[in-house]
Amino acid sequence: QLAGIRVANEQVGKLLAGVIPQLFEGLTYSQLIRSIIDQQGIPEEQILTTFGRLLAVLQYPHVVCSSEDVTSSQIMHIASWENETIDVELVKFDSAVFAAPFLLSKESTESEPNEDKIVEHFDKYKSFFAGAVSKENPYGFGYKLPDRVQLEYIAVKLDDVSSIVIPPTHQEKEEYYQKNIKRFTVSVPSDPNDPNSPQTEKIKSYAEVASIISQGLLQDKINSRAERILQEAKTFTEAGLEDTDIEPEKLSSKQFPASSWR
Repeated sequence: QLAGIRVANEQVGKLLAGVIPQLFEGLTYSQLIRSIIDQQGIPEEQILTTFGRLLAVLQYPHVVCSSEDVTSSQIMHIASWENETIDVELVKFDSAVFAAPFLLSKESTESEPNEDKIVEHFDKYKSFFAGAVSKENPYGFGYKLPDRVQLEYIAVKLDDVSSIVIPPTHQEKEEYYQKNIKRFTVSVPSDPNDPNSPQTEKIKSYAEVASIISQGLLQDKINSRAERILQEAKTFTEAGLEDTDIEPEKLSSKQFPASSWR
């Protein structure tokens, strides 16, 4: 503003009204602004004022640079560059005229590439993009494709979760033992000194399985807490879209990061 550049809120609103539907696949200005106000608690006027200041900052260097003095030599150079022309004479040759007699001649040692040659050629240039000329690829062959899939996900490390989970108490382990006592029943010989004696069922004592029960209950708590953390993250991420007509599944990766849920 001190430099004499200011963008009014009305202009900012008109600009955003035209740009937002293009950037957010049909989302209107009022829908997006209402979502920001509900989620962040920022008034609409403050949003427009802040964006207007950003536009003013972008316009300032443009104004300063456009008012720079230009010499006559620069003007003549620009004019000559814009009016420069090139005369081109083209003579078209059909490659078949040269290739066919050579391939068909008895003296030719070359032939059409077979499957092995094609595979060899592909393997040689598969790491290059088409048209990428270099010392290793002087003719610009290339079969590498740009990345077409972008995966974004939320990961929760169970080791980190374990530090905030309370280990199972003695009472919890006792209750689990009593409710699942059949799981700790094993078959053993009726005569310990005779392995071939008839089998009989024996229930392991609590002391024998206490550590196993403790580890199992602790792991269940860790998994449950991790699931809850992921669900809370998903709910928080989608909270700003509840009042709109947009389905999160149809948003692009730039508008709403895709997440991988367990």
